[in-house]
Amino acid sequence: MPLTLVSIRSRKGMKHASLFAIALVSGSLVLSGCATSPDSTANLAETANESQAMVKVNEFKNALDLAENKLATAKETELEWFAPEKVADSEEALEEVKEYYKEFQFNPIRADKRSGLLTSTTYIEAAYAALEDFNTALESGEAIREQAKTTLSEAFDYRAQLRNINAAKYYPETSQEIENDLKNLVSYIAEGEPENAIEDQPDLIRKQRALEIKTVTTIYLSDVQARFDALKSNQISRYAPKSFAQANSALTEAKAFIASNPREMEQIQTKANTVLFFLNHSEQIAIAVKQLDAMHLSDFEGYVLDYEQTLYDISQAIAAKDYRDQPIPAQGNAIVALIKAQGTHQAKAVEGLKANQEEAIKTLEANYAEKIAALKADQTEKVEALKASQAEAIQALKANHAEEIKTLTAELAALKEQQEQQEQQEQQEQQEQQEQQEQQEQQEQQEQQEQVSQANLDLQ
Repeated sequence: MPLTLVSIRSRKGMKHASLFAIALVSGSLVLSGCATSPDSTANLAETANESQAMVKVNEFKNALDLAENKLATAKETELEWFAPEKVADSEEALEEVKEYYKEFQFNPIRADKRSGLLTSTTYIEAAYAALEDFNTALESGEAIREQAKTTLSEAFDYRAQLRNINAAKYYPETSQEIENDLKNLVSYIAEGEPENAIEDQPDLIRKQRALEIKTVTTIYLSDVQARFDALKSNQISRYAPKSFAQANSALTEAKAFIASNPREMEQIQTKANTVLFFLNHSEQIAIAVKQLDAMHLSDFEGYVLDYEQTLYDISQAIAAKDYRDQPIPAQGNAIVALIKAQGTHQAKAVEGLKANQEEAIKTLEANYAEKIAALKADQTEKVEALKASQAEAIQALKANHAEEIKTLTAELAALKEQQEQQEQQEQQEQQEQQEQQEQQEQQEQQEQQEQVSQANLDLQ
């Protein structure tokens, strides 16, 4: 722009205007170059500040992520149930943290800017302060939960068992009522009144135990109870009073056992199966009695003969004689006695086999012991013979080595003597050579002296 204005004013001053314009442009380029140079000290300081700010913001982001994970874990582990107010406080504090974080999330330099006109606290300092409030609230909630589980440990044990047997599935309203009662006791602890929670815990435990017994009874005896009620409504006690009374007694015993031992599931299942067995038995007896009641007098003989035929088939199966010439009860008693006798005989036979097996085992063990002893003796003898043989071999080797050592020693002595003689000879030769050399040098010196003397005479 300045170059154009100068050009318009006068062609006469073209030379001076051009020089002026060039100077302006050059000056501006130099100044702008100094302001934007990437090698300038100011630019390096700004880059360092940005780097430090990014590091601080990244560290804060890690702390924020950790806080969010802690809150999620707290909710998953029912902290909100134990300390709803503390969880609410922690959520509110975390929202405040996020609001401050938004101020410098995408502009790290703003992290160290003042968060308000009337405060010297920076955005990142305010965010950390809110984060501390979050941690304090969450830790308070955790403390309440820990104290509640310790103070009301028995009530929480029943709570876990009720969940384990899924009591809410069978009695949802009662389960919810008991859950609310437990929550009220936890509220006492959260409000700093644990003594009230301890005082009311026994009543809650009685309710929990009653619900546990009721639930277990429903799970294991509901079908049995329905079967019992159906047979009772069909007046089975009219036809099989003794059998049905036995089933009733088994059912009462099962209920009493559950009331005393509601967590012994295997035994409870066994007792439930026993009740079902007696119910089936009483039903079969009632059916047989009804059949007899409906028979004509002429059919009684056929019924008795069928029963007797069954007893006869059993006697034949156990190789017994024909007992049909005796009364029906006597036939059954004789068959039972024979079965018992056969069982006793079989038991004795088994005992005899066991005794024979034990005797055979003892004999084998004795034989093996003798063989093992013989083997050990043989091995010991061989070991001793081997030791003796090794000792002899070692002595022979020692003798051979001694002779070899003696020979080597003599050879070494001879070599040493020879070496000494050779060294003496060499020393003597060296001494003779040295003497000859000295004689030769003396002779040369004498000749030189003679020559010098002769030369002096010639000069005279």
